[in-house]
Amino acid sequence: MKQLFVASALVALAAFATPAAAAIVTFDATATPALGVTGDGTTYSEAGLTFVSSVGGPGNLHELNHWGEGDAYNADPGGATLFQRFIGSFLTITRTGGGAFFLAGFDVADVYNNGSAGPIVYSWVDGGGAHEGFFNLDADVGLQTLNLNLSGVTSFTLQQSAPYLQIDNVGFETAAVPEPGAWALMILGFGAAGAALRRRPSAQPAG
Repeated sequence: MKQLFVASALVALAAFATPAAAAIVTFDATATPALGVTGDGTTYSEAGLTFVSSVGGPGNLHELNHWGEGDAYNADPGGATLFQRFIGSFLTITRTGGGAFFLAGFDVADVYNNGSAGPIVYSWVDGGGAHEGFFNLDADVGLQTLNLNLSGVTSFTLQQSAPYLQIDNVGFETAAVPEPGAWALMILGFGAAGAALRRRPSAQPAG
């Protein structure tokens, strides 16, 4: 199912290639083993984004982890998702090498994919300063889409509260403001994913 999503987005983007290309972080490179340390346990980079755990790394149970192929908790069967092992931590997303980027959104489920629901708090920094938003994770099993559409982001932080989370399919563009043609096609890719995986849109950010 994820393959349909990725193919739909990337094939379309190929026709509108720009220097600041839209991309999706799928975490599929980490799909095996079923449960494993991601990156060095503190930091993981893929496709132009870097994900940093606030308390990960050797000596702290390698907090940055992934659910991979065959794991019953994985909300993306056949692929992989990223999660942090402990509640009360923070996951920060930045552009690899620094700079601002456009963050379209990502898919999210509770870490054990068992229908745990509740409010999730996040924050981001852009040229206008720091902002905070929240959304309510619903009680359905499977991935839920959080649509953000944030421009000029220099960092985005997801609070791992109760319920804490696994994430997938992080859509972004390396320009601070998205290229109109490229991002319109990326949105079509998200639409294909929604149809294939029956994902549900969540609340928009409260800036």
